[in-house]
Amino acid sequence: MHGRLKVKTTEEQEEAKRIERLKKQKLYQAATAKIFAKRAAGEYDVEALKLTSGVLSKNPDVYTLWNYRKEIFDFLQKSVSSDELLAMFSDELTFLEECLKYNPKSYGSWEHRCYVMTHTPKPDWERELSLCNAFLSYDERNFHCWDYRRFIIKQSNVKPEDELKFTFEKIASNFSNYSSWHYRSKLLPQLFSAETNHSSGLQQSTLLEEMELVQNAFFTDPNDQSAWFYHRWLLGRVENSLELLNVDELPDKSLMVLTFSMPVKVIGTTSSSSVDLPFNWFSPSDEVFSPVWCSLTGDKCASVKVKHKLQEYQFTLTDVVDAQARSMKLYFRHELTATTTDLLMQELDSCQQLFLLEPDNKWVLLTIIWLMKSIDPIKFKNEIMSNLKQLEDVDSLRRNYYSDLRSKFIWEEVITELSTPQVDMSGQHLTRCYNAHLLYAVTELNLSNNDLINADGLNHLQKLVTLILSNNKIVCCRGLINMPCLEHLDLQNNCIKSKTDLERVQQTCSALQELLTDGNPLDTLN
Repeated sequence: MHGRLKVKTTEEQEEAKRIERLKKQKLYQAATAKIFAKRAAGEYDVEALKLTSGVLSKNPDVYTLWNYRKEIFDFLQKSVSSDELLAMFSDELTFLEECLKYNPKSYGSWEHRCYVMTHTPKPDWERELSLCNAFLSYDERNFHCWDYRRFIIKQSNVKPEDELKFTFEKIASNFSNYSSWHYRSKLLPQLFSAETNHSSGLQQSTLLEEMELVQNAFFTDPNDQSAWFYHRWLLGRVENSLELLNVDELPDKSLMVLTFSMPVKVIGTTSSSSVDLPFNWFSPSDEVFSPVWCSLTGDKCASVKVKHKLQEYQFTLTDVVDAQARSMKLYFRHELTATTTDLLMQELDSCQQLFLLEPDNKWVLLTIIWLMKSIDPIKFKNEIMSNLKQLEDVDSLRRNYYSDLRSKFIWEEVITELSTPQVDMSGQHLTRCYNAHLLYAVTELNLSNNDLINADGLNHLQKLVTLILSNNKIVCCRGLINMPCLEHLDLQNNCIKSKTDLERVQQTCSALQELLTDGNPLDTLN
């Protein structure tokens, strides 16, 4: 009809969009091709800045172009005055603000802003902090901006107390703020540290205040994860130091065995005369980092140098910390003061009350478990196991995780209470092996009638003579090689298919006299 605009059909609209996309694509490809050609030719000029600005303003996530701009600035600042340089970087900061408005979570834009602020002659840190406040008011959970904020604080003179207050304000406005809770965990140890073996490192009074704060958060919204994760940090984690736990010399095997508290890599050996020795160290499972290392050399070793988490340590073999001789009661938990115990008991009571209101909330139930384990894992053993079983029903998608966690707790209990070289862990529905290297003195181990799918870590037990693994779900034998003292191995009624796996066990376990494999889906074993 006359006077009315023709409405395009869906097909016409899609075709118009396709033509527009092709047009933009051609322009983009032409611009990037010209940029890469200039970079290849070593051209670091103002034209290159303009070209990259055109592309980055529409797509600020092209890291290569940000790197090219850095190269241009590095080149130009050698030939311009300080005033020109200041103006150039000022324009760059303005351009970056436009890019961040387009995409507030652009990794490249935030990283490039760090570069500009560390190269500009007169950085205005106060303005940058105001910029962060503006972006965090728009989206208080923008972790890119939180990272940049921490960068600013390191460079400026902002007090940690002020930042802690800022995190509280953000949490008060929205409890679901992972970044703010995390930042709080970094600030509190700086302000309220105490001489304690608690991994949070906080004073008792501060710990109490934080418990109250986070309790308000998860009582307000029990399904929000961020407060529960922070509560887990407040409970702390045991951080054992790296130690040489045991040195075994097996003369009949010409074998020396070192057991460390954590996985390490042996990188050097010294004799009593301080001469470097060509010890051929290997881990039983051929791991690069392992808590157990062996050497077939017959020479006497005085000390070893190891690497752990990028740091090197020297251990004298005569200075062995015997984990079995000392008490293992606190190897997996903190030694609590009476005040802390009372605090955690109050926290446990609060969580149990919340659980009555939220019986299907996995976070409440899991926190109850961690609280019980922190207070006294032996006293609350039955409750912990019952709660883990309930979690498998409440949160069935993570059933395997809770089964593994239950197995971990059982292993920790056995290690803590170990008193004989014979250990029976049969029929406990174990799904994995944990910290087996701490049982280095064990000679007999019964793990039958469980749900193990592998035997990883069991070959850290170099003195093991008898190992019973019947009636499990084991599919491979990689954790059963290189066991020099093993004489009896029962693998009946498992899921092992590879005859080659079993043959390797026979080849690497030189003392093996009995290998039982009935009930596995194998071909005939030679």
